[in-house]
Amino acid sequence: MNSKVKTVLPFDESNTSKGSSAKRKELESEKLHHYILVFNNPFDMESKNYKCELFDQDVPAGSAEKKFRRYFIISENDPIYQEGLGRIRGYFSTNPTIQMKIIIQEVLTTMLKIFQEHLQLNASVTVSVLGDKLFYKLSSSEHNLKVQADLVDYQLQFQSDPNDTLEFQKVAPYGPYERDVENKGDAKEYIYQRYDQFGNEFTDGSIFKYKDKARLVYSMITSVVDLGELTAKEILESQFPQHDKAILRYLDKEWVTFRHFWRAQKITKVKDYFGEKIAMYFAWLETYTAWLVIPSVIGSIFGIIIYSADNPESTAMNGAEVAFMLYAWMLSIGSTFMDQIWVRREKTLAWEWGVSEFEVHEEQRPEYKGVYQKDPISGKMKKINENEKHVCVKNMLSITMIAFFVSLVIASLIAIFIYRSYNNIDSWGPRVAGLFNAIQIKILNILYQKISAQLTDWENYESDSEYLNALTVKFFSFQFVNSYSSLFYIAFFKGRYEGCDNNDCMSELGLQLGVIFIISLLLNLIEMGYPIVEKYIKLYKENKRLKEMSAHIELAIEEYEYNLSEYETPLEDYMEVIIGYGYVVLFGISFPFSPLLTLLLCIIELRVDAWKLIKVSRRPFPHIDNSIGVWMVIIQIISFIGAGTNAGLIVFTRDVFHFDSTTDQWICFIIMEHILFLLKMILSVFIPDVPAIVRKGLQWSNRVRCEKLWGKLSDVDKEREARNLVFEPDKDKSHSVLFEIINKRDFNEESD
Repeated sequence: MNSKVKTVLPFDESNTSKGSSAKRKELESEKLHHYILVFNNPFDMESKNYKCELFDQDVPAGSAEKKFRRYFIISENDPIYQEGLGRIRGYFSTNPTIQMKIIIQEVLTTMLKIFQEHLQLNASVTVSVLGDKLFYKLSSSEHNLKVQADLVDYQLQFQSDPNDTLEFQKVAPYGPYERDVENKGDAKEYIYQRYDQFGNEFTDGSIFKYKDKARLVYSMITSVVDLGELTAKEILESQFPQHDKAILRYLDKEWVTFRHFWRAQKITKVKDYFGEKIAMYFAWLETYTAWLVIPSVIGSIFGIIIYSADNPESTAMNGAEVAFMLYAWMLSIGSTFMDQIWVRREKTLAWEWGVSEFEVHEEQRPEYKGVYQKDPISGKMKKINENEKHVCVKNMLSITMIAFFVSLVIASLIAIFIYRSYNNIDSWGPRVAGLFNAIQIKILNILYQKISAQLTDWENYESDSEYLNALTVKFFSFQFVNSYSSLFYIAFFKGRYEGCDNNDCMSELGLQLGVIFIISLLLNLIEMGYPIVEKYIKLYKENKRLKEMSAHIELAIEEYEYNLSEYETPLEDYMEVIIGYGYVVLFGISFPFSPLLTLLLCIIELRVDAWKLIKVSRRPFPHIDNSIGVWMVIIQIISFIGAGTNAGLIVFTRDVFHFDSTTDQWICFIIMEHILFLLKMILSVFIPDVPAIVRKGLQWSNRVRCEKLWGKLSDVDKEREARNLVFEPDKDKSHSVLFEIINKRDFNEESD
């Protein structure tokens, strides 16, 4: 970066990364910043490295102040804000217009001063070696973190009490952090747990783990700056907490490695490092993988029986058909067991992690569009959407777009089936059609995901959970049709309209499913390798440019992490695994070895997803969550559809009972489908969603929280004694008439 750029920067030159010594880099690596903001650099006057078209726009005097204001949430009377606004007004004393670049310079300068003076953050800035990016490295003192925690009622875990020995007391309660102002602010801190830098309990440590610090600093930032607007205008390029190399080494050794694939995950460590939302995904994937073991073993045994004992010419039920029917029933009922096992574990994890009441404390998305006002409900400054009446119109347009893409899927399938019907004589016809089907599934999925994401952004959801649930429903409603429609056609329609190979639609269905599994595996391997290639391409380009500038310059830690891939949420990972779950539950009986293949894929998927997170991705924001969200509803819907599909495959496609009439088939199908549904509902009702220990633990936690934070004793006798709560005689004696009547009554006389 040239010397001219240095004279324009509104911060200390010694903070820049260029020319730093090896010793300084070593010290920087030991200091973990709580949050990093990456901006396109408007101070780079000569270089054209930046890619923000907004910078070159000319702004007239009338709109300059409005554009400056849109990025801040603080009061317009704030002296730091007025100082920045005054500098902008000074530009117009000699010029009728100014470039947007100058306004953004003042925005970033004012922002830095607000961080330092208003929020009292430890804010330092470095410049990328090419001069096109600014890295705001932000940290907060323990005291200021406590102030913010008190303001937002941040939930922290209490110290465990040695006297709490009951089973439901094994998890120390969680409660909002509150400073005791009357006793110099810190008198209540003894009740909160303390941790070292690795998140382990430590007597002299901080009451905050790193994920807590990152969340609180982010909350401080969003209380004064509109990050959503900065991102929308491409001024804010990226934001992320910093990786901790020591913990990454531990996770790499104990979590990612395939040597421990048979062990339970270090899910608490994953939660402490990546947050509850990502940890929930890996916990669910672990539960699903463990459940697959039983269908894999039974499916492999039944598969051998089915393929060895099958006799298509037989008119009576044979051993293969009995095995086929038993396996179908096992999958239908077993999927409900898996649902209930996970729901119970999900509730248990939410209790152990202190996020059972997460929805109450969920904050607005930075991307949410609205006008900042004081919310009369919460009493806090937040965005208020004045166009909520347009939500229905937006939803209808989204449904129309989904219907359009579904029609594309149907059209693609018709084209594939036409090709297959004309090439039915050739034995490779169905295989090529299966290949085309797998490829078109992937292509349309990628295209649709981009469009549905834009639609969901346009619908403007307030919270992350609402946004992700809406996006998930859009993704899956399309992918359900895209992934399964061809299999439904082969299973229930092709035999009647165009005929199956050797009049055996079940074998063709199994062949199609096997081809999809193999192609999906190959495409997934390519997909898994993409972040690796992307990482090394970025680093190669950066290093190449560095060598052209100077052979001695190295990327600073924050710039190296910026060049890693971004991982926001496990949405795509959920989608990929649950689509595979649908293949097993809906059509697995046509290819009994599909659970075994899915088990192998899940083992690989879990470790590869973990590897991507710690090796080639920036550290994601540690989002809070207490469940897998709408995915649970989707899994349950697939489970019930699977029961109906399995009944149909038994009765219609396989024709296990060899009925002579279609009427008899329909009667049998309805009876079997109703029995399966009834059994699944009985299991759902009789297996409680919330374990008894969790229910008791939450009630006990609420009691302890009231006692320790607000002095509200839950024991009635202790409360009566401590606060002298005594019932006094009522001065109103009107009730004494009733007592006189009762006392005068002769109970020996028989009543009328």
